[in-house]
Amino acid sequence: MYWARHEKMNDALKNVLRYLLIHNIIGGKHIPEHIMLKMNVAHLRPFERREFFKEYKSLINQDYIFKQKKRTGKNYDEHISLNAGHVEEINSWLEETNEVE
Repeated sequence: MYWARHEKMNDALKNVLRYLLIHNIIGGKHIPEHIMLKMNVAHLRPFERREFFKEYKSLINQDYIFKQKKRTGKNYDEHISLNAGHVEEINSWLEETNEVE
């Protein structure tokens, strides 16, 4: 499990996961990646952004988040959604971190 190795996850990454869960963006339903990142990364300092993107890429590599190219207008954009197989795991982890904080 991803979070077993990392005791503290970036708060911006938690916000991304919460947003995807609350708005039910799972499996076939997706949202443009640049919108999610712009929403959550704009207020971070440069070293926090590097940490965020490092954790974000590891979640994509471990299939917690799906990243795919979708046609939007005349070009293609990257869209993201949660992996339906890991939703319960992500949800339980977010609940655990809320209890600790």
